[in-house]
Amino acid sequence: MEKSEMRISCALALTMAFLTANAWAGTPLPDGPHVVTSGRATSSARADIADLSVTAAFTDETGIRAKERTDAAVALLLASLKRMNVSDSDISASTLAVREDFTYENGKMTKRGIVASRSVKFKLRDVSKIDAVMNAVLDAGVSRIEDPKFTSSSADAIRSALRAEASQKAHASATVLAAGFNAALGKVYSINSVQSTSYAQYAPSPNAGYMNAITVNASKPLSGPSVYLVPELVFEESINVVYSIQP
Repeated sequence: MEKSEMRISCALALTMAFLTANAWAGTPLPDGPHVVTSGRATSSARADIADLSVTAAFTDETGIRAKERTDAAVALLLASLKRMNVSDSDISASTLAVREDFTYENGKMTKRGIVASRSVKFKLRDVSKIDAVMNAVLDAGVSRIEDPKFTSSSADAIRSALRAEASQKAHASATVLAAGFNAALGKVYSINSVQSTSYAQYAPSPNAGYMNAITVNASKPLSGPSVYLVPELVFEESINVVYSIQP
């Protein structure tokens, strides 16, 4: 082989080694024969918990009056939540926030009053009560309501089962790959990553549930076609594994 051809061959080999190293950067691989495989498992569950966040905010000429109105709204809301069996441990209320409110007209700043506000976050463990809770929130005079965030009480158990299933699928895949080359699967060299994802699925399904609800506009409840759609939560667990193999 001529020197120029040898230089090209060496350069190509170094390039391939560099690309391979980049592809597996941060991924531990054994020096000997090995197989890299992955497993993935998915499942779904109906959301049965709603996390809600609301804010009571009132503007008045004096800070004392604004505070009194805000405190009264929060107290009324907390009493309603207690009647609906929402546990104290599932409720958290922020401290009072007070600020001045200004308006600008023709380039001139005018003080409108003092704004006092408090936020209340709570976990509703019976989503069938969400309509009643929203009515209680509005009846208390609370005007700012964030969209509910739905979760499942079975999330941890589902993830644990899926992780075991994904591991079994990765092992089965590695066994088949090794056998295809007349090799035996060895021990686990490394578990490179475990990824957990979840998302809400609102597409219609036989188990989808719709509940009557209300929307909020200008702090007043409006009756109409708006509904809360209780989502189906999709969970996914994936795992990448490196096994050593034996001839």
